[in-house]
Amino acid sequence: MSLATKINDLTIEYPKGSFDFHSNDKLSQILNKNSVPNKPGAYIIYGKTQTDRQDIIYIGKSGTMKTNGEFGDQMLLGRLKAKQDKMSREKYYKNVIKEYNFRSLFFQWFVSFDENNKILPAKLECDLIQVYYNENKKLPLLNKKI
Repeated sequence: MSLATKINDLTIEYPKGSFDFHSNDKLSQILNKNSVPNKPGAYIIYGKTQTDRQDIIYIGKSGTMKTNGEFGDQMLLGRLKAKQDKMSREKYYKNVIKEYNFRSLFFQWFVSFDENNKILPAKLECDLIQVYYNENKKLPLLNKKI
C-alpha cells in the first residue's frame, strides 16, 4: 500500500482535520479556529516548499494509554501545543519553517480512538511510519528515532 493510499483511507475511516501554519501565525488561534480536538490520535506534519510541494517531515501520535485503559493527559490539542526541545511549539514550528526555508507547515490529524474507533495512537503512528519507510527507506526529516 502506498503512503498516499494509506492517508486517503484514514481520511475516510477516522474523524480528521487539517490546517496551515505560517511563520506569522499565532499557534493557539490556529488550533482553536480549526477545532483540534482533545482526543487521542495521530498527526502528520508536511513542510510546504516555496513551489507548493508538500513533503512529510514528521509523523507523530498523541495519547498514551496507561495500563488501566485510560489515556494520559496529552491528546491531539495538547500535543500540538506542548513544548518541543525546551521551547514553545509555536517557536519550534517557526524555527522549522525558517531553518528549512518552508513557506508554511501543513498539519493533518486523525482521531483514532473514540466511541467509533479503537485503534491505539501508537499503532496508527507506527503503521504510517512503516509505510513511509517502505517508500523512502528512511524516517521523515524530524522523526529522530522510532
